[in-house]
Amino acid sequence: RLSKAVLQRSRRGRRLGDLRRGAGGARGGWFEDWTDVRGNWLFLKEVGETRTIPKIDHLVCFLPGALALDVMHGVRPLHGLADLVIGNFVRIADDAISMLAACRRAGLPIGKDHARTMALGMTVQVLRKDMRDGTVLVSAPDVSKVWLPFEALELSSEARRNFTSRSRVGNVTSLGDEHLSELLLAHKLVQTCVHMYFRTVTDLAPEITRFNAWGLIDDLGSMHHILRPETIESVFVLWRTTKAQIYRNWGQRLLSAFARTKSSYGFTSLNNVNKPSSQRNEMPSFFVAETI
Repeated sequence: RLSKAVLQRSRRGRRLGDLRRGAGGARGGWFEDWTDVRGNWLFLKEVGETRTIPKIDHLVCFLPGALALDVMHGVRPLHGLADLVIGNFVRIADDAISMLAACRRAGLPIGKDHARTMALGMTVQVLRKDMRDGTVLVSAPDVSKVWLPFEALELSSEARRNFTSRSRVGNVTSLGDEHLSELLLAHKLVQTCVHMYFRTVTDLAPEITRFNAWGLIDDLGSMHHILRPETIESVFVLWRTTKAQIYRNWGQRLLSAFARTKSSYGFTSLNNVNKPSSQRNEMPSFFVAETI
């Protein structure tokens, strides 16, 4: 567990927001590596008529989960050979004439044409790829290993399920550079979102958080909390996509914070996240439909 002195200052001696509040104690620590914390905060600024405003609305915290869903379901088609990762599953197109014509354009020898036609329509695994001539070495059941031009490959629904199942078990090393970049962007965004929670007295995020040169600061006109679901949804989807333990730790701390809002007849919103007693006599319906 990090000491309070370390939490309160970055490596340059600057404060990272008001980290004294909710930084440790009975409710737990930050649950992450200090090298991850000390990086720059990533957030989406509000665009005004003449300038951008360094603040983030809690509603924006749906975005990390949306990015992670894109990775989980692998909705992007293959745009080029660079998208293929060794070990991925692809489908060979059914058109023999087009496939063999592409083989000739790629300079592939005709000796393996019979094996290539035998593999038409099959789901195969990528073993190697040659960026110079745009060809891929694939392996299929009952068919010898053959080189094929990239344009003869596609991601079928079956191949896409095989491909995306690798990320569902947390094997992010099987992802291409584009999807890895998406996950990194999602992680940095949700990191900012959860620290909107962790920096307050109640461990609950205000409606709006602002930023200055030192990090996160209060927006004194928007300190209320109405049990919104966006951050916890994003943490959940990132856990399902990567199986990284940090998201379970963050989720446990958020769940504990929500549990402390329980009253005799439901869960209460707050007028001020730094004043636990400032409870409102209301519980939004989306708390049960989405947050829980």
